[in-house]
Amino acid sequence: MFIKKIASYLTALSLLLILSGCFAAVISEPYPVARPHPVYRRHPPPKPPRCVGWRYDRWGRLYCRYWR
Repeated sequence: MFIKKIASYLTALSLLLILSGCFAAVISEPYPVARPHPVYRRHPPPKPPRCVGWRYDRWGRLYCRYWR
């Protein structure tokens, strides 16, 4: 009788520990998803260079003189 009571307490405790661990893993994300990194808030990511001055050479080919 006494051993059965101890066993039931142990199983209840172990189930409680397992369930609380699962809930804690679900609730606490490893890192926040919606907020961007604070470095990107101060400095936005660099834009790719785009051409400012398009020119034709003497054979009629289009090329870029100034990248900005």
